[in-house]
Amino acid sequence: LHFRCYFLNMKPAALIVVVSIATAAIVPNEEWEEYFDHHTYLRPSEDYRLYWKLLEDERVEIGIEAETTGWVGFGLSDDQTMGGADIILGWVDDSDAKTYLQRRHSVSIYNRNPVFDEDLSDDLVEASQENGVTRLRFTRQLFPCADDENHFVKQVMMGTSFVIFAYNQEDPICTDSDDEQCMPAQHDWQSMGSQSINFFSGESSVVTMPNNTEHFDFLMDNYEVPSSDTTYWCKFLSLPQPITNASHLIRVDPVVQEGNEAAVHHIVLYWCKDFDPEYVGHAAVCDDVANMAGKDCRSEMILNIWAVGGSDFYFPEHVGLPIEGLQYVLMEIHYDNPDELEGIVDSSGLRIYWTEDLREYDAGIFAVGADYPATFIPGDMDAAVLNSFHSA
Repeated sequence: LHFRCYFLNMKPAALIVVVSIATAAIVPNEEWEEYFDHHTYLRPSEDYRLYWKLLEDERVEIGIEAETTGWVGFGLSDDQTMGGADIILGWVDDSDAKTYLQRRHSVSIYNRNPVFDEDLSDDLVEASQENGVTRLRFTRQLFPCADDENHFVKQVMMGTSFVIFAYNQEDPICTDSDDEQCMPAQHDWQSMGSQSINFFSGESSVVTMPNNTEHFDFLMDNYEVPSSDTTYWCKFLSLPQPITNASHLIRVDPVVQEGNEAAVHHIVLYWCKDFDPEYVGHAAVCDDVANMAGKDCRSEMILNIWAVGGSDFYFPEHVGLPIEGLQYVLMEIHYDNPDELEGIVDSSGLRIYWTEDLREYDAGIFAVGADYPATFIPGDMDAAVLNSFHSA
């Protein structure tokens, strides 16, 4: 097999949101939770919540609610900063309840002031401000094309998009009711953050479970998340008893501890084949190789991956992954704590389902790729090419 990898001058898109905010946690909107396909808090303080639903016409409907009576915004960025970002800014005016939704951009990381581009009132589905919470619901294209008039417009990437958000307590200052280029007050460093969101994940069809389905939760056990920006924590786990008969794994659900939705970024479940049972229960920082017992398991088969925005994963109704005997796994959780908060205690993980009602086809897991441990892309290039050769 011959693989040619093109590294273009492109980066994952990032979503910027700007909102005015208070300190209490948001009570989720039940109507929105039922309507939207996905929703998550973007901060451990639960003061900013994002909802989204993919539409059939290559558009996405987005809902934002935040503890604020000031401005709110939303956009896309290449590098988790406001530099060169495609921003959507919205608010409900305190004086006359007029609603605003605008496309703006920032020129660079050194010139982050959001410059007005165009009015997006036609894309606004709903806007309200009640009990200190601002809610905006609107649609936007998934794959818009930049042009001379909208040079900074960006696409929602297939895969991970960076969600960047910030907020302020005041409405933008407008000279009069027809002034579109109102000036928003700058947010402070405590009122901003970023998340990585996969807007296309969690779309597997729901499949009815057989009556004899069994399940088990692989969970962390009250892990005290460090007060640092990011942590990868690994733990070895096993089923409490062997699966005695040939079975099929048919479903995997995320089990994210309530209140920790913004801290749990993604979960990886590795299937350990040649494994020493004495390692069960051992836990350590994933990259602490010297203290990571059974570390080879991390390079073996990946059983399942979940990330922010994902939901329950169902195998097709005629397919199952063969599973039998006593199963050992290594679970890796990436904790995202940009505010470096203390006191986050987590018991999140993944729930697996299996059945002895064997399905028509066995599923398999195939992974392919190239490891470039030391890759340096020269500057001022449109593209760079790396070649990799693999035996068949």
